[in-house]
Amino acid sequence: MSALDGLLTQAGSIDLDRGTMNYAVTGPPDAPWALILPGAFTAPWQYDAVRDHLAASLRVITVDYRGIAGSRNDLWHVTPAVLARDTLELLDMLGIAQVSVACISLGTFVLAELVHLAPLRVGRCAIGAMPAMRRRGSLLGGVDGVVDDVRTSGEGVHQIVIRSLFPRLWSNAFKETQSERYREAMVRMSELTVRDVWMGVQQFQGVFGHDWGRTLVFGALPAGRRMFLTGDADPFAPIEDVRDHPLYRLGPTVVFRDSGHLFLYEQAELYNVLVEQFFTAGELPDPLPGCGELVRLDAIEVAA
Repeated sequence: MSALDGLLTQAGSIDLDRGTMNYAVTGPPDAPWALILPGAFTAPWQYDAVRDHLAASLRVITVDYRGIAGSRNDLWHVTPAVLARDTLELLDMLGIAQVSVACISLGTFVLAELVHLAPLRVGRCAIGAMPAMRRRGSLLGGVDGVVDDVRTSGEGVHQIVIRSLFPRLWSNAFKETQSERYREAMVRMSELTVRDVWMGVQQFQGVFGHDWGRTLVFGALPAGRRMFLTGDADPFAPIEDVRDHPLYRLGPTVVFRDSGHLFLYEQAELYNVLVEQFFTAGELPDPLPGCGELVRLDAIEVAA
């Protein structure tokens, strides 16, 4: 028997403009609402731990964006604005007046559009792995085993994308200290299909063709309604750039030490406790949990 058997209260699919979105609601029927907005190239299992933890005290909505898993997509240009409108339709269908949101990566842009469209529908926000503009370097620089000739590699293009990009999402510390979990994660990521990877590419191009300034809407949220989260080994948000980013500096911002882009999976227990406490109390716990694995950005000495 699954631990969710007594908590899963609703699951289904909503019809959208040229697509569908699968969703599930997990948790006590009368609890406050919480929503998880995932990143691009999403494998839903990455969010199982936070869903299960939050569902003990909150009514948690998980979604498969259009084109992901069993959801359908017939659009060419899948932007954060499209995904935000899809999400708003789901909230309308479920009759939800306001929901707290935990998001990561692509999900931060979806949330920004959602706040722009319907600010009163969004409660407390745990804004994780929001990309910061890179000043130097290359995201894929230093990747081992990059294929020089696709024709002779023996791999499909989507397999090359998986092998070349996905290892960059994890920190070296995670790979070394949790090697079994890392291998398991990469095995599961390798199971993504051509369709899954193509949908991720569409989401990716939707982000990079998007107005990144939209995330500035988070600055208008009261401090009790926002919390920024980042890993100090995240290639999408290098800690040097995070220190200079106006939103991360505005805070409150929590840094996961020795953690990569998917810190919510690498340090799931800490992430889950932190988000739950913020959603229920509206402020960061003091002191932060984790014996030094978590630190506030304003407590980090900024290099000269």
